[in-house]
Amino acid sequence: MLGILRAVAILAGLLIALVAFALDYLLPGTSPGLNLPQILAIAVGLAIAFLAWRLRIERLGKLSPARMARAVLVIVAVLCVTLLILELALAAWGLPAYFPSQLVEQDYEVISFYYCDDISCRLNYDGIAAKCAAGQWGPRMCKVNRQGYPDSHDFAADDALASQRVLAVGDSFTHGFKSSVGNSFIETLEAAMPETMVWNGGISATGTSEQLDVFRHLAPMLQPQLTILGFFTNDFANNVIQKAKPVTLRDAQGRLIFAPFEQADRWGNPLDIPVETVHAYALQGSRPPTSELERALGVTRLGTLFLRTLDSIAERFNDRSWKRQVELTRQYLAELRDEVTANGSQMLVIVIPTREDFEAPTREHDAAIDLMDELALPYIRALDFLAGDADYAPRPDFHWNNAGHQKIGKLLSECVSSFFAGAGLGECPHVTVK
Repeated sequence: MLGILRAVAILAGLLIALVAFALDYLLPGTSPGLNLPQILAIAVGLAIAFLAWRLRIERLGKLSPARMARAVLVIVAVLCVTLLILELALAAWGLPAYFPSQLVEQDYEVISFYYCDDISCRLNYDGIAAKCAAGQWGPRMCKVNRQGYPDSHDFAADDALASQRVLAVGDSFTHGFKSSVGNSFIETLEAAMPETMVWNGGISATGTSEQLDVFRHLAPMLQPQLTILGFFTNDFANNVIQKAKPVTLRDAQGRLIFAPFEQADRWGNPLDIPVETVHAYALQGSRPPTSELERALGVTRLGTLFLRTLDSIAERFNDRSWKRQVELTRQYLAELRDEVTANGSQMLVIVIPTREDFEAPTREHDAAIDLMDELALPYIRALDFLAGDADYAPRPDFHWNNAGHQKIGKLLSECVSSFFAGAGLGECPHVTVK
């Protein structure tokens, strides 16, 4: 029996050390290289394995039951203290917990921000107009037309009489989030080309599937000659979750907060969590736990590492795996390309990077570029023209600020001017075409 316990302890110690060493490969978004928590975990694992290996079984076999019990208690106490030290070290290092330690009651309002129908997902004009009339929302959110798109005028068939016509589709970047009105990259294009009719069909939190729906709905009426797609790398994940807009909450300080897209655990199994609980966790920047055991684990740092590891494993093996995201995105991009061509338009993609892409391009960014090349889609690789944090809104927001929007808008206007002057998109030096 003691021999079995010894072998288990050796294997457990080696496993702890191995997991700590391989953490960069297990957890999404982890920076390469060993940090202090990892080194401590490796040391603890190797120490446990070494002590178990040095354990003299024959001496333990001669101990009385009382002394054997005391030895077991000492071992348990040492393990508990070691885990406590590791937990404190992770907290001191600044690793955030998976869930907040306690929920703080907050006043909030549920806002009817989006609606989805058979056409596509759009902004709720009536709800937004009421909030704007009451002075509750700023100019960016109040720029919405009656069809639910972030434009200053309603779309009409007469617009198609303009000699130069551009339709933009995309998510919150195309919408213009975090730029002041008049400074988004689409508005910068409009200002540079006042003779061109530019329609903004960008809707926040949509993926390529819904942007395809927007094009199918608007293109027959507007007849754009050029279609601009703002492709952000989270579109890969959004393409798996179709037409499922988050509930928008407005807290007592006026912040807009998006609640989770849907109630499902990391394996895709449906959940039945009270909506009040979903909102309470969203107000504190978290998804709700799927069980009391998960919550108990998630308020600790060691439990957080365990749950993040489960997230990584689930991402690889459930239906929302990375492979599935790429397959769907390829399908929707190809369909959009074909629809654009069938409507007599040409397509230009803005590949939008995250902050992390400036340190080293992420898997999502590289996959986006590969898909554009594979599908022969002309694109502007925005990563080549931006300056990292200087062009982004303050953290934790991930959108461009005015400077970032204006840089891309200026590049875009040069390429669009060249296009309407009779040159192909590939003639613009900012555009890549394979």
